[in-house]
Amino acid sequence: MIKKVEVLVTMEGSKLLISSYKDKYLAVYYKGDKAYDIEVLDKDVRMLDSIHIAKVGNIADNISAAFLDIVNPSNKDERLKAYYSLTDNKRHIYTDFSEHERFKQNDEILVQITKEAAKGKACIASSNISLSGVYTVLSLGQGKVTFSSKIDDKAWKEEIKSELIRYLDKDFNLVFRTNSYKVKNELIQKELLLLSEEMKRLLEKARHTKAPALIKLSDKEYIGLLKQYLNGELKEIITDIDEVFEDISVYLKDSDKSKILSCRLYKDELLPLNKLYALDSLIEGVKQRKVWLKNGAYIVIDYTEAMTVIDVNTGKTDINKSAQETVYCTNLEAAKEIARQLRLRNISGIVIIDFIDMKSKELRDKLFNKLNKELKEDKVRARAIDYTALNLVELTRQKIKKPLYEVL
Repeated sequence: MIKKVEVLVTMEGSKLLISSYKDKYLAVYYKGDKAYDIEVLDKDVRMLDSIHIAKVGNIADNISAAFLDIVNPSNKDERLKAYYSLTDNKRHIYTDFSEHERFKQNDEILVQITKEAAKGKACIASSNISLSGVYTVLSLGQGKVTFSSKIDDKAWKEEIKSELIRYLDKDFNLVFRTNSYKVKNELIQKELLLLSEEMKRLLEKARHTKAPALIKLSDKEYIGLLKQYLNGELKEIITDIDEVFEDISVYLKDSDKSKILSCRLYKDELLPLNKLYALDSLIEGVKQRKVWLKNGAYIVIDYTEAMTVIDVNTGKTDINKSAQETVYCTNLEAAKEIARQLRLRNISGIVIIDFIDMKSKELRDKLFNKLNKELKEDKVRARAIDYTALNLVELTRQKIKKPLYEVL
């Protein structure tokens, strides 16, 4: 039963807002009164991360690949093709879980979809089967343990590995996500055991299922997104969508998070949620080239085929201060806003930043360190590399999804 809750706008703490926007769902992550992440979510069942028993169709030796027959998760009576690289997938997981002399047509194998179909190309399938939790990712393997690159505490990594390695099946690999850092061992242990049991059930189901068949649907996209924010600063989820409210409430209860994180259903016909939070204005703002800073300076963001270029300008900055102080303070404010804009716009790949020139190497180094500190707050891997010979800052940000300007 859906419980309707009237929600007042509060700007304290961090919250995740999920509302309808055009023909999709829009998720916005706020820290205080500022938006930091915008995610465009599909309403439909996703192909990405779904797990299948696939039948091997045509094998194209010239491109070292095979085309697999799989089930469409949105319509189980429909068959689709999946691209399967024989270069990337050296080990095939046959449903009889035995070694085969050679890979051939009509073989039945276990695969997971790693990339959606796009621009007329088939989706991409992999033999690397994995299950994601809040703190860990479990995959088929040989008992290997690795950590998120964002965790650099060697002492903690050794401690947690020695404590939990006994619970890891020798046929599984384990990755500790960024969310796992400094979490109680009992919580990670509980999740590891649950994921292990789910993986074993999945493999057993595959053994007795005829191809093509869907073995496991992927999480709904908003549940997958929520996992990335759990164990962080997130305090509240607000949505005006009944289905989203029900699904998230169930997930929070099942994952023992309902005591520390609330999910509220907003209902007000006179003032819809997207109007209350001015989502149209937010989206329009992140489409603009120019972004004004509080001190009167501004940054300009331009996209090219090869990279994104960001220029910092003094604009209307108070000129009564000393030049060096003005420039340094302006660059600091710009660094914070640039890190935020990268997240909001989902900019990835190579980014070049032209800060206002500073003669002092000490100030340039302080600015560089501040930028990297801001980038560490990003849930997507991002880091500043170095200054170029022309004193431009080069940074990279991992590509996970399309930039916002391509999807809105």
